[in-house]
Amino acid sequence: MRRLLLALTLLTACAPKSPKALYERDADDATRELTIYSEFTTALLLRGTLLTPEFRDTMSDYREALLEPLPDNQARFESRMTDDAQAYHEVVFSADSAMPGKLRFGPGDDRWNVRLTADGTVEPLVTVYPVRRPTPLHYGMYPHLNQWSELYIARFHRTVETPEEVVFHVGSGHGHGELVWSDAP
Repeated sequence: MRRLLLALTLLTACAPKSPKALYERDADDATRELTIYSEFTTALLLRGTLLTPEFRDTMSDYREALLEPLPDNQARFESRMTDDAQAYHEVVFSADSAMPGKLRFGPGDDRWNVRLTADGTVEPLVTVYPVRRPTPLHYGMYPHLNQWSELYIARFHRTVETPEEVVFHVGSGHGHGELVWSDAP
């Protein structure tokens, strides 16, 4: 029996992975989760994916595998991803809450404030906006998006080119927390 289990383990370890399995592994590595509680309820459940230049390449490859777009369409998408990676830090996040009222993000006391630091430098916020009607592609690309959450994109000017640590800060009158991506050992 042990030989059979060992053989199955080796077989599955050596078997080629599907593009979906490989993408989901990379997406999981690029995604962090934050839960903020207020009294006895969940004020915010947020899952965010940092779109690093490397992860953008992975996304482009997976998009091509999913959609099989025309070559010029894929080339435009890859060009836009490269341009955005040079200009911005982006966090794509899904959020939901047990609190009454609509979730809102950005500057101001009437919403969840967001900011991003790269190696301790505050990066200027460009925009944070909800994706009003997520497409099937959004659901395929962001495994953390589900029927209870809303999808948002937060974009910040990139002043630190290749940071070792990126921190996405979130806070409101209900509390605060952060998502941390670090290359440091």
